[in-house]
Amino acid sequence: MTTRKSSSYTYPIFTVRWLAVHALAVPTVFF
Repeated sequence: MTTRKSSSYTYPIFTVRWLAVHALAVPTVFF
């Protein structure tokens, strides 16, 4: 149960970071 709660918290954190990197990479490649 503890592992599941920890994973749930790490998932959103990594997703936000991944989105930010992609958001910056998309315009860079387009330009």
